[in-house]
Amino acid sequence: MKNFRQTRQARRFCRPGLGAGLVALSLLSAVTGAPADLLSDPVLQGAHEALEVLRAHQLAFVPETARNHAMEAIFRSFDAHARILDRDEVRLKETREQGRCKHLGISITVSNGVPRVTAIDPEAPALDEDLRIGDEIVEVNGAAVTDRDVVSVARLLHGDVAEPVSLRIRREEERDPIDIVVARQVLRVPVVAETRKFPNDLVYIRMNGLFDGAGEEVARQLRDWSEAGQAGAVLDLRGAGGADLDSADILAGLVGEPRTFLYILRDAEDRELRVQRAEPGPALGMPLVVLVDGRTKRAAELLAATLKGSGRGVILVGRTTAGDPEVRERIQLSNDEWVYLAVRKLVVGDGTQYTGEQGVEPHILVTRDAPAYVEVAQPMTMLTDRRKTTEEELRMKALREMTRGDAVLTRAVDILLGLRALNLHSHGRPSAS
Repeated sequence: MKNFRQTRQARRFCRPGLGAGLVALSLLSAVTGAPADLLSDPVLQGAHEALEVLRAHQLAFVPETARNHAMEAIFRSFDAHARILDRDEVRLKETREQGRCKHLGISITVSNGVPRVTAIDPEAPALDEDLRIGDEIVEVNGAAVTDRDVVSVARLLHGDVAEPVSLRIRREEERDPIDIVVARQVLRVPVVAETRKFPNDLVYIRMNGLFDGAGEEVARQLRDWSEAGQAGAVLDLRGAGGADLDSADILAGLVGEPRTFLYILRDAEDRELRVQRAEPGPALGMPLVVLVDGRTKRAAELLAATLKGSGRGVILVGRTTAGDPEVRERIQLSNDEWVYLAVRKLVVGDGTQYTGEQGVEPHILVTRDAPAYVEVAQPMTMLTDRRKTTEEELRMKALREMTRGDAVLTRAVDILLGLRALNLHSHGRPSAS
């Protein structure tokens, strides 16, 4: 990992407009034959040499395009994931952060490998196309979606463009599949995409993102489940983003002792920008498994990093996150452009630092080729226990059908079942019951 203090000069170099000035100076030097002492900077030397090669071979180039590529290369010499954004891209990011995006306005769940419509936004165009709650989605734009996890199916339904989406659905009273075309439109997405109760006292909640008020809503649901005696919960942050740090603080505080250090955000000079500790309040009384993937970013990724570094009784399962846990900032440049650049670092409770170079590694990594459906062998039992065993088998079968097609969720449920069998609740302590 790059030492943060050693990169201060690089951060100073990346001030807004400086890259543009260097490139413009280099272009001016190459075109006008400016004095050699203007090219003493190695960056200018490299740009000048590149332009000389193009000119020597009579290769035309667009100065504006060269400027943009050169600036992005300069920024990426410090932050490999830095990006130059135009106004439309900035607006799109701002819209997403507010919990609005182009989508069909439907909520789905996946059971036994089949996506089903569970809710429809009253303002959604799906209503005009006669899509109904309970419809099974067979294909999206010609691609089969059975035996896929709910996050990947939802990703196909959402998008950044207003193009229509072709759905093939099955309806209980219809013999043949029905083809429907639904347009995407900008709608506010709910904080909670889905909640479910599984057999064996397990519960599940999937978030669209950490938007305004998300922390209170999800924390209230988790506490209600905990007080009702649920054995364990799955918090699904796959594909989640958002920019509400207050919500991240509330959810991270559920699993820490009061006043426990959660995280610090620091700037390039190591000055503290935000220091967060767990607020007083009862800790969650059940184990929590958090699901993450490569699209977990921004405030949701900060929450995942904080839970891994500070949260007892929490296990992260899935794939490495995006590497953008609120450490980047949009900085305005000239020509109505912005650079999205890592200018902060995140330090969590166990001392791990995140600077934008790497994502959060889950405790349990589930590869893409992991089986999404596992048959569990049942133990041999005495005849007197047969009825009890049969009931347990039925619950396990129902549970497997509910997680079918989702290897990450299947692994999370297995973990919670194991903790339940060991009579472990939050913080890894045996329950008093």
